[in-house]
Amino acid sequence: MLEYFYGASENRRRRQELFMRALLAGFLRDEGAATAIEYAVIAGGISIVIVAVVNGIGLNVAGRFQSYSSALK
Repeated sequence: MLEYFYGASENRRRRQELFMRALLAGFLRDEGAATAIEYAVIAGGISIVIVAVVNGIGLNVAGRFQSYSSALK
């Protein structure tokens, strides 16, 4: 009777091991996550450039308003 239970347990353990190996192999073959990370890095770079440009334009516009304000007084 015990051999039956140990055999079933070993069979289940072997199936779980094969399932986990297949799952890991599929994960390593999948390149979707790498593509998503690449897009995130590109989007981050673009957003940094946008912030820098808007900040520069904002300082320029603020300077012009200051000069116009002092000219009107």
